[in-house]
Amino acid sequence: MFNWRSFSQSQNTLDAVFDAHAVVSFDLNGKVLDANATFLAFMGYTLEEVRGQPHTLFLPAGGGETVEYRAFWRALGEGKHQTAEFRRVAKSGRTVWIQASYCPVLGSGGKPVRVVKFAQDITALKHASAESTSLIV
Repeated sequence: MFNWRSFSQSQNTLDAVFDAHAVVSFDLNGKVLDANATFLAFMGYTLEEVRGQPHTLFLPAGGGETVEYRAFWRALGEGKHQTAEFRRVAKSGRTVWIQASYCPVLGSGGKPVRVVKFAQDITALKHASAESTSLIV
């Protein structure tokens, strides 16, 4: 396993990852703790608007009420990361598609203490794919 602590450029590496991805952190109940400028820009919010708000702020109506959604957060609380394409909704109401990894951050006791999401906006790719599919059919 790669040891980040011994990696001489670890802070620079983390800075590069944070610059290249939309990053948002949550407590284990799904409340926003922090978000970087990339995330805020493509979702159309300010940090003040999202900090302390539930993750469901970014979901389509009713998306937080499903069995799958509850299982998703339960798995994160158990320390299991989740990676997939997700449909989200920006402040303006427009649909945003992201490729994201939700990563539980473990505390000193080895139990999750928060969740960090690293995401990339793939909305344009989803639209191009849908357009290609419609031309083929």
